[in-house]
Amino acid sequence: MGVQLDKICPDCFSVSLKNGICEVCGYCWEEQFSIPKCLKPYTVLTGQYLIGKVVGRGGFGITYKAYDLETQSICAIKEYMPGFLDLERINGTELQIKNSSDKERYEHGKKRFIEEAEILYRIQGYPYITKMRNCFPENNTYYYVMNYVEGINLKQLVTAERYRFSVKEATEVILKIGNTLQAIYDREGLIHRDISPENILVDKTGEYTLIDFGSAKEVKPGGNEGLSVVLKPGFAPLEQFSETMPQGSYTDVYALAGTYYFMITGNMLPTAVERLNNNSCYTPLYYTGKGIPSAVSEAVDRALKIEFKQRTQSIRIFLNELLDAGAMGSSISIQKEKENRQELKWEQSDVYGYIEIISGQNKGKIWKIYDDKKVWNVGRDSNRCHIVIAYNEVSRKHFEITFDSKAELFVGRDCSTNGILVDSKFYIMSDFQVNPGCIIQFPKTDCVLYLGVRNEKK
Repeated sequence: MGVQLDKICPDCFSVSLKNGICEVCGYCWEEQFSIPKCLKPYTVLTGQYLIGKVVGRGGFGITYKAYDLETQSICAIKEYMPGFLDLERINGTELQIKNSSDKERYEHGKKRFIEEAEILYRIQGYPYITKMRNCFPENNTYYYVMNYVEGINLKQLVTAERYRFSVKEATEVILKIGNTLQAIYDREGLIHRDISPENILVDKTGEYTLIDFGSAKEVKPGGNEGLSVVLKPGFAPLEQFSETMPQGSYTDVYALAGTYYFMITGNMLPTAVERLNNNSCYTPLYYTGKGIPSAVSEAVDRALKIEFKQRTQSIRIFLNELLDAGAMGSSISIQKEKENRQELKWEQSDVYGYIEIISGQNKGKIWKIYDDKKVWNVGRDSNRCHIVIAYNEVSRKHFEITFDSKAELFVGRDCSTNGILVDSKFYIMSDFQVNPGCIIQFPKTDCVLYLGVRNEKK
């Protein structure tokens, strides 16, 4: 980098370290030495990644903040370094097993770590997932490189910052993470198995990222014998306390509902075992004194059933139950606008669809959707879209839509990272088909679209 390494801050990577203190971010050099057996700052991996401070330590690995010398950008690097084995570093870098009897366990764990990297690479096309850059073996271990998320996790936000989410705010987060998990389950057959507030990060812009797929497993038809026991007490359902009980999408439903409960109340649920043995019970949301609608509370209760056969069976069902219960709120004025338009009568002739803004900026503006073969792009980029919605929260191309005049229905696909609400059903990077009379809402905006049909008088 053309400068003295000991002048570079292991946190912000600016050349501002003086007497062990960063003059830019306040990092203190002594922080690094509280983590045993970690790589030293300024270690360079594969000639490309300059290691900085430790940002995470789990049972199977250490996560470092690092600097990519090629792209000149900050990243995160996870190293396989199982804390439950007696290991040492040779020359401060290469891992060596002290006890030969641990070799098999070490290699088995490394194989699982590589599988985690492969899973992360496999799901790169999905939103709200840690973005992976690279993976490689070195120092008798394995590493993978991810984008670094500058922010805190939900546990820190709720516990340390004492922030409490409203039902609507919590639902917005759960919709994003939940729909991504459901899409991964539908297309890849994977369940996460470690959803918790600690594994959902929020950055400075308010965007959320789900991390840590180290426990993810593929659900196979006919059972999942021999599943390892990995869990976070308070968020893991009963089946995760066993190696033989079946696990499925309903396993992630429990953890997602527990996270939702924590975001709103600040309280962690008792463990599933404690609840089973009647040693402890949780207070349903309705009785927490926070004014939670009973229907929302009941949807969460069903998602938190101890017996998996009685529990809500998929994330999709759980999310739809929250929406049907009014977790995102409702607008009387929007509903009235919708009803007014459904009452309009038109003379019989050529049929065409239309999109009208019924709430928000440019209310009353209408676009005709009159060509059956044409795909109409909707978003904020006037160079890419036929229908421009001028909100920063709207993607450049947010969704696309066509109108089938013979069937009198709309067919569309969400193309965004934030998703859309179509008649209160959440879609993200997925197809939808609706009849005229539906409404489309963009998350985090007051913009509401009405999809209607008219007959052009000849």
